[in-house]
Amino acid sequence: MFCGFLYVAFRFWQNEKLYSNAKICNAYIYKVNDGIKSSKIVVKYYFYNNNIRYYGGINSDLDLGVKNKIIHKYLPVLYDSLNPKSNVLLVDINRWKRLDIGFPDSLKWLLKYYP
Repeated sequence: MFCGFLYVAFRFWQNEKLYSNAKICNAYIYKVNDGIKSSKIVVKYYFYNNNIRYYGGINSDLDLGVKNKIIHKYLPVLYDSLNPKSNVLLVDINRWKRLDIGFPDSLKWLLKYYP
């Protein structure tokens, strides 16, 4: 139980650090897999910072209908400027709200792929 608490506390601290040192750039979507739940997807991406390639992946609430529409496209990624290995793809409207930035018009086409 105590280990579970430590894990949650660490993840919260890591998430807060990501948002406090946040930078945004474009990430290239190179792979989209079916998720564990049949209606979800796993999105794999990479981006460059100071000529170094960083990889990331997220379990997304986007449904399978978007799978072929985002592969080989560029989408925004949020990364920690002090530790770019800490990053997250910005396809979820709630992540934009957390940044106090409006959801960009250029991504509104994704909204129809959320449940």
